[in-house]
Amino acid sequence: MKRRQFLSATAALSAFVLASHKALGQEGLTRGAIVIGVDMVDGLPKLTATDSAKAVATWLGSENFEVKLLADDAGKVTLQGVFDAVADFVNRGNMDMLVIYFAGHGFMSGDNEWWMLSGAPVNPNEAISLLESAVLAKDCGIPNVIFISDACRSSPDSLNAGRVRGGFIFPNNGPSTSIADIDKFMATRAGGSAFELPVADSVRQGYQGIFTACFLEAFQRPETDMVHTLPGVGVVVPNRALKNYLKREVSRRVQQQSITLRQLPDVEVTSNDDVYIGKAHVVTQQTSFDIKVVPLNSVVDLALENIGAKFNNDALSSSNLSANVSKTDVSNYSVTTGFDATKDLILSSVAPLSFESQTGFSIMGAVAAEAFALGGSKATITRGGSGNQSALVRIDLAPGSPGETVVIRFADGSGTVVAAIKGFVGNIVVSEAGVSNVSYIPSSNSSRWSEYASEGKRLNELHAVVASAASLGAFRIEGDRATRAIKGRKMGDDIRVLKSVDPTLGVYAAYAYWDADLIEDVRSVSQFMSGDLELRLFDVEMLAWKGRMAGKVVPFCPLLTQGWEFLRVLGLSSPQLDNLKSHLKPSLWTTLDTAGMDQLMVSAQNIP
Repeated sequence: MKRRQFLSATAALSAFVLASHKALGQEGLTRGAIVIGVDMVDGLPKLTATDSAKAVATWLGSENFEVKLLADDAGKVTLQGVFDAVADFVNRGNMDMLVIYFAGHGFMSGDNEWWMLSGAPVNPNEAISLLESAVLAKDCGIPNVIFISDACRSSPDSLNAGRVRGGFIFPNNGPSTSIADIDKFMATRAGGSAFELPVADSVRQGYQGIFTACFLEAFQRPETDMVHTLPGVGVVVPNRALKNYLKREVSRRVQQQSITLRQLPDVEVTSNDDVYIGKAHVVTQQTSFDIKVVPLNSVVDLALENIGAKFNNDALSSSNLSANVSKTDVSNYSVTTGFDATKDLILSSVAPLSFESQTGFSIMGAVAAEAFALGGSKATITRGGSGNQSALVRIDLAPGSPGETVVIRFADGSGTVVAAIKGFVGNIVVSEAGVSNVSYIPSSNSSRWSEYASEGKRLNELHAVVASAASLGAFRIEGDRATRAIKGRKMGDDIRVLKSVDPTLGVYAAYAYWDADLIEDVRSVSQFMSGDLELRLFDVEMLAWKGRMAGKVVPFCPLLTQGWEFLRVLGLSSPQLDNLKSHLKPSLWTTLDTAGMDQLMVSAQNIP
């Protein structure tokens, strides 16, 4: 591969994958659904989730799905029971679509959502790991898999669920000849709650989750811009058309209950425009109301637009942004979400231009109390830091070493694990939650500086935007396969610095490519960075080769907190990493609490 040929031609791969899928604009599809409702979880309020599940099951049945209902009013819902139901559909080998719906208590850990089953949290195995299940679903052989979640996405501390590990609900059948399109409809974005309210008796009796009610209503009374006519099928509501509707309607109904309540769904659609779950019934005109719904991806797109980036998700276009929302509204939302504050903090943290050793770290927001490097390298705290003065850690790499794992402990007892890269200064920003950003900048006394200097301002701004977006779970490549391939190439242009790839942006890009099923692009990042840096970064290698890592990999664990959720499903877990995982703080970059750092310090000599 030539150094400037950073992104591979994924269009050919996309065409092959799409050709292998049965056209969904035809009748005669074989479709199945697993519908889960769990009202009772030990120590948590009783829900009415089974009612929502039954309403969804009835509707899916009317849409010619083969439905398997698992509700705890008929007995405990177990992980094994859900797995068996999913495996039955997968192993038939003839399914065109599988829908998995869950209503009940849920929580977020890192970048993963967990669905609590009847035995949780007392039994830490009785939960469904959504992220890991989605990874396996990509290779299940079913062209379209759709996850629908009407659950809270709270922090584990609020649910006494910090040690819940749960499991997968898809069989590990190995790689498939085609990659499934995974659509996700989440009731609320990370850290939010999914509310319940009374709805009309014609839908059900009693209470029902707002998100479920809106989801069903989208098919009963869709708006004119949501429907599409498919030959031989009729008028349907494509999955992609649900996104804007759900965000507007859920927000409206929540605020009808209480002006102080907020619930904004998190919807990710990767399937083609003709993929649908149900047909349209009575088509109506768009509802008019004054509530302004500003999607998070519009905040990110505005920030990218302001710095002249090539990559965006078209969130500011008239087709994606409601007519009553202006760029001023988007700018205001940038402030209220904390996006601007995070971005400004990162931009204000300026690393030193160089160390005599050409390698080191600057730490803003915390005092450096202890630091050590593995593999015969040496870490020296030259300035502990205090107040507005950054801490400095010099790294003297072992002779011939291109980089190494470095552990830094802060004065409050917490700490982080980072990668020292030869010729780079790492700028670490620490907030109350932990490490919010790490940016790598070539040392001014290294051979890389001259090519970086002309691009420095743009890259610093891009670092800040991407890190802020990632902290909100909004750094994604959206659209169908062909669209994602085009956007992926534009992102590649943004993260290049002449003939080099910025290490920080390379890591973020690898996650975005992975999430968008652009695996060849992840591998391009891996190959390009390993050739340029002469080492391999853990996160990039983990995603590129699905656990089959070789050569010099640093650090010994994921750099980003979300990466820890991939260890088990990609076969990279170990007793040491499993123990450390339970001590992660809710930060963007890996940060361990005091107990985790105590454990790491004791076992450091055993780290490979």
